[in-house]
Amino acid sequence: MRSPAAGFGLALLCSFVSLIHNPAATASDLFNFRSDSGRFRIEFPGTTPASRTLLTQKFPSTTNNVLHEVTVDGTEFAVELHDIPRAATMLLSRAFILERATAGVLADIGARELTSRVVSRQQHPARRVHYEVPELGLVGELLLVLAERRLYLVSAHHPTQAEPAVSVSTFLDSFEFWLE
Repeated sequence: MRSPAAGFGLALLCSFVSLIHNPAATASDLFNFRSDSGRFRIEFPGTTPASRTLLTQKFPSTTNNVLHEVTVDGTEFAVELHDIPRAATMLLSRAFILERATAGVLADIGARELTSRVVSRQQHPARRVHYEVPELGLVGELLLVLAERRLYLVSAHHPTQAEPAVSVSTFLDSFEFWLE
């Protein structure tokens, strides 16, 4: 049986693959991206991000798994959102959901956690992780935020030897969300 977080890592892995297939934007101004359906806003570098639905489950409940991403000078910036089934949020602690989601993402992309810390974002539980993917020569940062039944994964990764043209911290810190 796959862990509840397996899909989260699969989505992030898809974003790694998109580095090869998506044309890169150029680093210029930050683009204030707002998703009313995703209930968040963030400052993406470059241009409007590409958006796609990764998976929608209809039984036992409908969940949304959506990815928004842009690549600038070899650094990929992404926001994913995953609606957690109501039963899971009633039976599992928020800390456990964040812990399993973190482990699932890192395992699915073959990453090794370098540092991790528990934080909060807008009074909701969150976790910030610095990681590396040795096989792909990438390092990155991941912010996971659990806001009621929605899990947000905000990430940026770049080649190990390269400095990103746009600040990863600025991108992660610009993330805001709202509840229904």
